Amino acid sequence: MQNFKNMITQKMGNPADLITRDISENCFVMFIKNMTDRRYTAEGIILPLMESDSLDSFKGEFEKILTCAAVISEDNIDTLITMLLRGSVIVAIKSDRIYTAFCPADTF
Repeated sequence: MQNFKNMITQKMGNPADLITRDISENCFVMFIKNMTDRRYTAEGIILPLMESDSLDSFKGEFEKILTCAAVISEDNIDTLITMLLRGSVIVAIKSDRIYTAFCPADTF
């Protein structure tokens, strides 16, 4: 997971306002400070991930864990970076592979 986080950070040029929150050893969220709604990110994304007991057996069903209005699975790192720059929150969970998705900013 660390390599995946580093790849995103490096491709973005190591911006100081890129926030990464480790939820567990196998899960993190990433967003750009002041571009996302803090309350929505905390309540709709971070808290449900922290309370989930199914991250170890996760198979890509983000909508079963997250309470945000929309979750879009995406594996392309360039698309994930574009969505970060548009104010979305990136979620990554590693079980049998790394599953990634974003919660679009326009659904906050």
